Amino acid sequence: MFLILLIGVAAVFILRLRARLASLAEQIRQLRANALEPVSYRPAPAGALGESVAKATAEAERLGFTMLGDYLEDSSLDATGRAMRWFVDPTGTTFGWLAPFAALGQQHIVVVLMSHELAAQTITSRQPPASLLSRPPFVDLTTLPMTSSLTEVVAKHRKRAQLDDEERAFIPVRAFDQLTAELDRMRDNVIAWRKAQPADELLDADLRSLLGAQYGKLAGAMRRRLAAR
Repeated sequence: MFLILLIGVAAVFILRLRARLASLAEQIRQLRANALEPVSYRPAPAGALGESVAKATAEAERLGFTMLGDYLEDSSLDATGRAMRWFVDPTGTTFGWLAPFAALGQQHIVVVLMSHELAAQTITSRQPPASLLSRPPFVDLTTLPMTSSLTEVVAKHRKRAQLDDEERAFIPVRAFDQLTAELDRMRDNVIAWRKAQPADELLDADLRSLLGAQYGKLAGAMRRRLAAR
């Protein structure tokens, strides 16, 4: 009876593990598919962000940023649209967004800053720990902990992007339509890069980036599941 019980428990564990692996594989599949698709924006309805971003907005304005409005980001991963507030600095060479984000029962305000050159993108993000797809060599991403102030995020972004270097040619934006055109241009560059990579090498790079320390344990199972579709 004890042996039968052990076998039964093992079978339940395997079934649960398989379900979790299937769910993880589907999430990775969706992320990789979304990385090849366009993203669009539309004005957010009044009050979409409520008062949750008021403090961060005031801090950004004190640092000289101008708010460009609240918009919903539409993608295949979120058909309802994710509300975010976009802003730009006085020179137009640093732009980005802030938005509320719930994680582990806590409400955070994520902040993302971007500066673009013709063939390069620098991104600085204040966000909870996250797993991300592999990035092209021309995309420089730095993530900072949620304890960082917006002043610290801006300072680190300026230093990382070398915004004070007069030899660098950053592309300025002034209005939201210019901003989205620039986002589309850089996303097209990323899509072209992903499509140009050998499929097996890109999958391995994505798995290494997404799975982190669990790569050695899960990569084989993920490859088999992703190759089955």
